Amino acid sequence: MKEDRQKELFEIILNKTYKNLIEKLKINSYTKNFLKNKDFKFLIMNYKNFLNKNFELFLNCNFSELKNEIIAYTQKFDNNGIEYSSYLEVINFVELSFLKSIFENINDYSFCNLESFFIKINEFFNFIRNYSALSYLQDCIDREKLLLSEYILGTIRENDKELFNYINYFLNLTDNFLNFIKNEDLKFNEKINLFNIKHRINSIEEKEAEKLTSLLDNLNYIIEQIIKLKKEKNYLLLIEKYNEFMKNSLIFLSFIITHLAMVEIKKLKLDPLTKTLTRTNLESLILGIEDISIISNMPFGLAFLDIDNFKRINDTYGHLAGDEVLKKVAEIIKNKIRLSDYLFRYGGEEFVIVFSAIKDTETLKEKLDEIRKTIASTFIDVEKEQKINITVSIGGILVKLSKRMPIKNLIEKADELMYKAKKSGKNKVIVDEYCKI
Repeated sequence: MKEDRQKELFEIILNKTYKNLIEKLKINSYTKNFLKNKDFKFLIMNYKNFLNKNFELFLNCNFSELKNEIIAYTQKFDNNGIEYSSYLEVINFVELSFLKSIFENINDYSFCNLESFFIKINEFFNFIRNYSALSYLQDCIDREKLLLSEYILGTIRENDKELFNYINYFLNLTDNFLNFIKNEDLKFNEKINLFNIKHRINSIEEKEAEKLTSLLDNLNYIIEQIIKLKKEKNYLLLIEKYNEFMKNSLIFLSFIITHLAMVEIKKLKLDPLTKTLTRTNLESLILGIEDISIISNMPFGLAFLDIDNFKRINDTYGHLAGDEVLKKVAEIIKNKIRLSDYLFRYGGEEFVIVFSAIKDTETLKEKLDEIRKTIASTFIDVEKEQKINITVSIGGILVKLSKRMPIKNLIEKADELMYKAKKSGKNKVIVDEYCKI
């Protein structure tokens, strides 16, 4: 089939396809919500012109101009907040509708070599998918390079010299690598050099150093895969590996920053009675947790816990008994949380628990319920041969942020949920999501 005949056939089938395309998109689970966006609908309506114009470029083997056209048009979808996976679904949906239209009217095209035409169509849509991936990749890199430099270096003080230098080295190397991915002509042959992290960061223990080494080995392996995929110009797979690279990089950086926070915490003064952190330490630590959460895109948890009927315990058994209750509650909580979580005595009989990384509200509720049940089933010595058991009410929030939030807002929300737990009968956990994206 000659090229002009293929182009003519492409236009005929595309016109038939587009008659019902919008109606089909309205009932498609991936695309129906986007059609409420006028800009998205406009882009879809004009996609037919885009395909017609670019199929001609494809047939004429004008791949350089075609690549630029695809990247420019894809950016319009990206600028309207359409994620790559959703845009890819649109491309797949249009191609599927196009092929279906051929099969439904196959007798009309019996004069054509459809096998050759099918091959061309498949190659054309694969080309669109591939360079659409490159377009999204370039925009992602611009955004995430800014995130890395702003948030990571913002959490490390320059007087932490050894750590600051190491993080700076890692970020510079990552920046060079991201530039390599973004620009087709650049080359990259480096590996992430650990240069003995145990020696460079003295406070890191052997087990932590082993974890970091394993993370960096994995990053180097991903780098090798990305270099290979870029050489093959396989941007569809490359965007997956890029996401894997960024995820592992953020895990690595978060690991080091969390380590630094834990080193700093060991230097802080503790509440003399419960041996927990104090309210004065809360703000600086949560700011660090917020930064790590934003960088790693992993929510964290915050819970406000209050001992039920604590005044009655003091009035009935005396303040020494109240002290024993506070110590026991703190001990139980410390035994139930991870090394990366933090417990604060907020004031009187109130405690705040910060969970550095929590998957979802269900996981947070499970952890808090386990604390609540353990406390409720524990008998505490308050006098000779006198034991009492107590209960607690807990309000918890799963925090998802895209920028720092005032600590006051988080505490107030968790405190509000704790009071709901008290009003609904005490000895309860109420959890909600606090999302500011």
